[in-house]
Amino acid sequence: MTLAAMSTNVTAQEITSTLQGTISQPDGQPAAGVEVTITDTRDGSRHSVRSNDRGVASLRSLQAGGPYTVRISGGSYEDLLITDLYANISGTTTFSVTLQEADASIEEIVVTAAAMSMVEVAAGPSSTFTLSDIQNMPSTQRQIRDVIRIDPRVSVSASGDPTRGSGSQISCLGGNSRTNSFTIDGVRNGDAFGLNVGGNLARFTFPIPFDSVAAAAVEFAPVSVEYGQFSGCNVNVVTKSGGNEFHGGGFYLFNDDSLTGDTVDGDKFDQGDFERTNWGAEFSGPIIKDKLFFYASYEETDTAAINERGTADGGFPISDTVFTTAEVNQIKSILEGASYNRFVGDEVTNLPSVSERFFVRFDWNINDDHRVEFAYASLEESTQVVDDMDGAGRGDYTFSENFFNRGSDSETYSFRVFSNWTDRLSSEFRYSHQTVDD
Repeated sequence: MTLAAMSTNVTAQEITSTLQGTISQPDGQPAAGVEVTITDTRDGSRHSVRSNDRGVASLRSLQAGGPYTVRISGGSYEDLLITDLYANISGTTTFSVTLQEADASIEEIVVTAAAMSMVEVAAGPSSTFTLSDIQNMPSTQRQIRDVIRIDPRVSVSASGDPTRGSGSQISCLGGNSRTNSFTIDGVRNGDAFGLNVGGNLARFTFPIPFDSVAAAAVEFAPVSVEYGQFSGCNVNVVTKSGGNEFHGGGFYLFNDDSLTGDTVDGDKFDQGDFERTNWGAEFSGPIIKDKLFFYASYEETDTAAINERGTADGGFPISDTVFTTAEVNQIKSILEGASYNRFVGDEVTNLPSVSERFFVRFDWNINDDHRVEFAYASLEESTQVVDDMDGAGRGDYTFSENFFNRGSDSETYSFRVFSNWTDRLSSEFRYSHQTVDD
């Protein structure tokens, strides 16, 4: 068994959103000095800025998702309220509004974001995926690759090799999967050792519970200095946070040999007895209303792949080996006899794969201008694979002693502080620490 462990550096990525509004007076001139307040309806956090001489107001360091409300205090003009506004990562969402003359019969003008002309401006070619996109996209493997593959610039291989413990590869613009970058909340979650064909921190699962994902983006050539260390694309994921209301959910998936077919091209094979389960749960809510929130999720997978290759008469999908079952048993008895005294194990029909993923996040709204995020994620996974020296590709037979477990264990801590000091100055401080045992 070979154990490798290392701590990896991180590269900052865009994990917040920016909303920029251009506000005009009724005569078309810029409306300078107008107060603009944005409120996150999930946790009640607020931030206010004033429009500059060009009538532009920028609201930065917003969490992805929503809905948000934007209130524009018109002063001598009618107040305007924009509702149901959602913010995406990887870019700036812009809008333009024109104030109306004050009317005593009107308390406030209310418009929905859907009725406005919103424009998303990214720092380079990219595709963004909201929480609604992710929830509505079918993902049989509960992987973000099943979502981003709808971008025509992204190609995902059909599947990995279950007998080798490898996952599907993500190719961006024809590049190798190892040239990509994968980040969660700005923390690199790529393959630190270069051993994984999927280019991901996890060997064959997802680094965090899939239900933890709040938004994602695939970015091909971002020009922002926040990015680096990739030449294919960056898969940028941000996680969910808690709010002022308690939310919870769960799922359970089950399959076994009685529910699975046992023929390939009409030929019957013995798949053995097995059970496959995948379940998880998530829960979030307030610790202190409007101030402190939590989100936690857990996902566990206990499944197995079929060992396709075996004895010529053993009912395996691939049975081009030169050995019959009787010959294999004879060889086994000789090796385990007094002359050799070597335990070789039994015939392998299933290749178990297990994983446990846990994620927890805390959000603290210190005040309207400063907020803090802390997150912890852990991953433990293992899958049984055949030894590289068994010669399976040539049709040779091997006992269970030539199978071993492959996987990874990792822990990630991350801490972030977002501050808006003035209408034109904001800052982000991030610290993260990650350990990986592969």
